[in-house]
Amino acid sequence: MKSNGNLAFFGRRRWLVLSALGLLILYALTGFLVVPRILQAVLPDKLSDATGRTVTLESSAFNPFTLEITLNKFAILEKDQTPFASIGRLYANAQLLPLIIGKAVLKELA
Repeated sequence: MKSNGNLAFFGRRRWLVLSALGLLILYALTGFLVVPRILQAVLPDKLSDATGRTVTLESSAFNPFTLEITLNKFAILEKDQTPFASIGRLYANAQLLPLIIGKAVLKELA
């Protein structure tokens, strides 16, 4: 027979495992689903304010596990709506360690 001490240990262990799994799922859902929507809603407006030009972004993707971000059909337009600059696909891959200490270092930009 198992003692109550063993049951409590396995109960706490199960709770910790399920909690960690829940946090991992929440992190993944936020990264894959929420971050791209925030980028699409916020990035064009912020860049438009900063440049004084219209900025458009058709779609974006983010991988929270590899810190890869992709912006599709990104464009900065002149005041008459002609393209000033446009990029069909912008891909960036950040490094995790520098981000932890507050520095943005890109491993790859394409």
